[in-house]
Formats: sequence, structure tokens, C-alpha cells
Amino acid sequence: MRGWLGGAARVPIATMVMVAEMTGGYKLMAPTMLAVVISFLLQVWLTRKARYPSLYEVQLPGPEQSPIYKSAPGAR
Repeated sequence: MRGWLGGAARVPIATMVMVAEMTGGYKLMAPTMLAVVISFLLQVWLTRKARYPSLYEVQLPGPEQSPIYKSAPGAR
């Protein structure tokens, strides 16, 4: 799961820190590094021509920019 997150979100270092904190040790660090590297490279290769190559590039800065927020009843 952490390997997939590291590739999809393009946060390989944060994934390593999370694994170390969640498990309380470093036994899973090597397998996680391998999974993250494979996932990261695969994600980069698959999204090389995508409009939004990362999960976070699609997010809007705030609810004011969302078309759903503008059309909701009671919206400003």
C-alpha cells in the first residue's frame, strides 16, 4: 500500500518516513524502497503525456474555484 501511495502521489521520501513510523523499526524499509521505486518509475512512465501527471496537480486552491461550489444553493 505504501509503495502504491509513493508512486501515485510522487512522494517516495515521505513514504519511507511513514513506514518507519508506523512499524516502529526499519525491517520493512528495504522492501518498501523497492516497491516505491518500481511504483514511482511506472507512474512516471505511464503519465508522461498526461495532462495531470500527479494526484495533487488536479486539486484546486480553494472551494471558491470549484464549479460545484459556485452552483450549490447558498453559495456566495
